[in-house]
Amino acid sequence: RVGSAKAWRAFSQSRPEQYKEKVRRGVPAAVRGRVWIAMAAARAPPGFRVDGLYATLCASRAEEGGRCFEQIAKDVPRTMGGHIYFRRGRGDGQAALRRVLR
Repeated sequence: RVGSAKAWRAFSQSRPEQYKEKVRRGVPAAVRGRVWIAMAAARAPPGFRVDGLYATLCASRAEEGGRCFEQIAKDVPRTMGGHIYFRRGRGDGQAALRRVLR
C-alpha cells in the first residue's frame, strides 16, 4: 500500500508499470492532489516551470484586454444559465469561466 505522496513518487520511479495500474484503479483521496501534480510534472520538459509566469501573463493580458474583456463580461452571464454552477450572478462558476476566457 502506497500511502503518502513521497511513497507514490518513489513507487512511480521504481515500478512504473505497476504505478500505472494503481493509478488506474484509484489514488487514495488523501494524496490524490499531490499524486496528480507529481504525474503532470513528470511529463514537463526541464525548465518548463517559471515562477511567477502565470501572474505576469495575467497582468500583461489585463493591460491589453479592452474590447475583448468587455465582450467576455457580457457573454459570461449568458452562458449556460440553466446550469447550477453558472446560475448565480458573478458567482464561483462565472468567475472561473471568466478567468479561463481571459
